[in-house]
Amino acid sequence: MNNKHRYLWSFLLVSVFAWNGLMGQVNVIKPSGGEKAPPQVEVKQTDVILHAQPLPIPSLRYRLMPTLIELKPGNAALDYNNLVSSLPKDDEWDKKREKIDELLNMDRDTFKTHLDEVREVMVYQDVLLKHATSRYYCDWQETLEDGFSMLLPNLSEYRIIAKMLALQTRYYAVQSDYDQAINTLKYGFVMAKNLGQGKTLIQHLVGIAIGQLMSGQIEEMIQQPDCPNLYWTLAALPNPLVDIRQAVSNELSIYEYFCPGIKDIDKKIMSAQEANQAIQEMFVMISEGQSSKIATMIVLAGYTRAKKGLLEQGFDPEWVERIPAAQAVLLWQWNEYVPIRDETAQWFLVDYPRASIELEKIEKKMAILRESNAEIMTNLFFNLMPALSKCYLQMTRQQCTIAGLRTLEAIRLYAAQEGKLPERLEDISMAPILDNPVTGRPFDYVRTETGARLELYDPDPKRMEIFRIVLK
Repeated sequence: MNNKHRYLWSFLLVSVFAWNGLMGQVNVIKPSGGEKAPPQVEVKQTDVILHAQPLPIPSLRYRLMPTLIELKPGNAALDYNNLVSSLPKDDEWDKKREKIDELLNMDRDTFKTHLDEVREVMVYQDVLLKHATSRYYCDWQETLEDGFSMLLPNLSEYRIIAKMLALQTRYYAVQSDYDQAINTLKYGFVMAKNLGQGKTLIQHLVGIAIGQLMSGQIEEMIQQPDCPNLYWTLAALPNPLVDIRQAVSNELSIYEYFCPGIKDIDKKIMSAQEANQAIQEMFVMISEGQSSKIATMIVLAGYTRAKKGLLEQGFDPEWVERIPAAQAVLLWQWNEYVPIRDETAQWFLVDYPRASIELEKIEKKMAILRESNAEIMTNLFFNLMPALSKCYLQMTRQQCTIAGLRTLEAIRLYAAQEGKLPERLEDISMAPILDNPVTGRPFDYVRTETGARLELYDPDPKRMEIFRIVLK
């Protein structure tokens, strides 16, 4: 299998399974959808203990992104590559990785009793991480033909580095060493953002997962009595931290890169050999080298429907009769794909509340097309489409996480001034209260007998989390 085939096949697998393989490992704030959730909604109730805390002085004493004066010449990607290369690769290291997962999954009180074990497994790479965090730019220098297949094996290593950073953050935080804890978080957030500088969607999804892992450490840390208020620290993060929209545009153009003649397939009459070769190459790319005989079956099964479809699309009947069957099928499927591809891309340029509605309509439209063409198999080009709307969900969930943390910090600010929880979020005047990125409306917040309840709407309507807030 050549690099071209490897790239496209890897992309297909990643697009379909990325959020299951990556996001399932992250502790995500999972917002909600109303007073009473339907039985099918997964509800997670989280107890959040808050302590009144004013802003530090100065208010941006702590930063999670480098300032201009901290930046140095150089390419961060080279530092990250050196960092990955420096990681141990032996059986002892595998045991340490398992131990890191075990320690991260402990509750905070249990974790405090295992600090000696934490010190044993912590791997200090501060010099390399500091260099990578303070570079002017990050260029992964991947090419579409071989860069993805070269980078993909290393992406798991970045998740390991992120877990080490999460462990190190927790280690410092439980000892109230917040300067070190926040500096370690900075390494993680910058690495997440820098992965989002890559060309491929998988890099962005890994970046989002790492950002969520770092955010989970902040959620725990701000519940400690002496943790500084990080409202403006969080506000200074890029929003979104990892923006997938350019990567989505790149991925949607992938067919034109690998099959440059596809967009001009309606400009000439191909020979039968040219047309058969074109559809067989397309099928082999998508199907990991399966028999090209299946491509011939697709042509035979779909030719009549393709001719009818081309006539409905306005092509000259005489021209349609003259082109080879394989060209007719390929052209008809391409012309079905392009409008939906572009419609999908355009809604990624709109905020999630509106985009989610339109992307759902597109998915229903695609389902109808698949059903109507079931007898001739799915449109080859639609193989890339199902996963992309879920990628917007992941980016929006990331935004919800940060917005939710800022809301908790705003509540701590109010408590520091007023000595109590606010009756309504609108009562908080000392810091702006964000709207929920999912709905475009304020978060649901209600006072209760014991404290307050904060509900967030998740991009996935089947998931909900309720923060049960208690002020100490």
